[in-house]
Amino acid sequence: MMDSSHPARIIILDSENGKSKALAEQLRKGGLDVIIASSIKAAHKAAREADVIIANITHSPDGPALCRALRSETGTGSLPLLVLSEAELSDNQLGKILSAGAMDIFSPPISAPLLLVRVGNLVRIHQEEKFLIETERRYRKIFASSHQGYFLSTKEGRFLEVNDALLSILGYSSKQEMLKLKLPDDLYVNPQDREVLQLRLEKQGFVKDFKVNFKRKDGSKITILLTANIYKSIDGEILGYEGFNIPLMGTIIPFRYKILNFLLKPIHRMIARRNNFLSVARISEMVANQYEKVEELSEGNYTSVWKGRDVLGFEEGDLVIKISKSEAINPRLILEAKVLRSLAGHPGIPELVDVARHRDRAVIITRYVEGHTLTDILPLEDDRDRDRIAYQLMDIVSHLHDNDIVHRDVKPDNIIVKPDGVVVLLDFGIVRRMGEMETSATVIGTRPYMSPEQVNGKSERRSDIWALGVVIFQMYTGSLPFFGTTEMELMQNILNVEPLSPRSLNPVLSAQMESALIRALRKRPQSRFNSAREMRDQILSTVPGFKRNVSDLIKEPEIPPTLVP
Repeated sequence: MMDSSHPARIIILDSENGKSKALAEQLRKGGLDVIIASSIKAAHKAAREADVIIANITHSPDGPALCRALRSETGTGSLPLLVLSEAELSDNQLGKILSAGAMDIFSPPISAPLLLVRVGNLVRIHQEEKFLIETERRYRKIFASSHQGYFLSTKEGRFLEVNDALLSILGYSSKQEMLKLKLPDDLYVNPQDREVLQLRLEKQGFVKDFKVNFKRKDGSKITILLTANIYKSIDGEILGYEGFNIPLMGTIIPFRYKILNFLLKPIHRMIARRNNFLSVARISEMVANQYEKVEELSEGNYTSVWKGRDVLGFEEGDLVIKISKSEAINPRLILEAKVLRSLAGHPGIPELVDVARHRDRAVIITRYVEGHTLTDILPLEDDRDRDRIAYQLMDIVSHLHDNDIVHRDVKPDNIIVKPDGVVVLLDFGIVRRMGEMETSATVIGTRPYMSPEQVNGKSERRSDIWALGVVIFQMYTGSLPFFGTTEMELMQNILNVEPLSPRSLNPVLSAQMESALIRALRKRPQSRFNSAREMRDQILSTVPGFKRNVSDLIKEPEIPPTLVP
């Protein structure tokens, strides 16, 4: 059954199109779109949207040569070719025409209904072949690029294909190892889960977030979510299973096509491939038996960060899942969670949702912040936008300092500006509590935003003042205060060279703002502002127009109630 919403297109190649017009009319009555071409060039031009080409060789001096010419063209060469002859053909002629690339030959007696059936068979073959090619292209692309696990398996319980992400999730080192597994016993903790999955697919047509336990290579249990659905043909016939936009067929589409056996071999191979496909399934590893990793946001030396969701539905909306890469990093993530909890309530601090463990590694879950990084929206052209972002950023860091926290990595990539203009500071992975002894001389921070003391392996509260100075300098001038052609030159400039005058880069910048920025970028920490609050308040009180632009953001200090005796 062909798709009536998109009629199949047939090209009839006939240099003398007298009888072809009558043939075309009969095919049109059968629901086909027909084009008559008088030359190979015209047929090639129309081939892009066509499904079958019929070549009338009645008036052609060399039918096999015509077939070879059609097969050699890029456009017509990919189409099923039916050869039509109004004269009887000998067995020798039939063999030559088939060898030249024809898939079917129609000769007297010519019956319009029979011709329509045979053309319909070729249309179906071509459409299914295109479908399989596109399907393979799509699933190969997803298999290769996705961070989520995909596997392709047969009805008998054998892997046909697995992607690298699945190898990583299940702890295997090569595809060959996994392809030797037998399903469900070698993969499912409970083999009956596979039967339940298939029954649900048959009954519901779609299964999303099917929670199941798989076995990792080391024998440990891993909880995953599996998504798959049934793929149906236009007439409602179940063709197989589809796993997250990867349709693959699982049964033979019935058609009868009598032709020389060697011509049917490509079709048999195509059908055999379909018969093997039971399902292509997408799996996502569940984190802490509750959260699904949806999209990788970043990966560092110590942690991986994912956009995710709460499968159990306790938390709505997108989340951020941050996972330590080893047990040695667990204390760092636990400290980050404690810091976020102590800073809770400020609109510029990410909301901590949960702290969990996953395969002996610490996990922190925070609310996903929608918006753009400051890096994405620089340079800023509007003075009001600059003032409002600068004020909020200083207010956030003031909140940290009021709670004895040093961020140590304030930079545009860690600053999100939400659609409503609210600024949020991210990445508290290298924070330090004030008063803690510096435990490492390792350089911590991001090079262009590091203070001289950080370059030398130390940090303190006023290191954040320096970073604020660099970021705000960049916002108001469009340039970094320190730069170099090499990392060594940059670090030497941070240590020894005074920054350019901000007003030399932006002449309309006020002298008061320039003064504040120069003070924030003093080499000696003692010469800078003592805290972000001091910096914020000086800019607020001295820079012309600044207070007016941020007046709605200013919080009045809370006055304790007066007790009346």
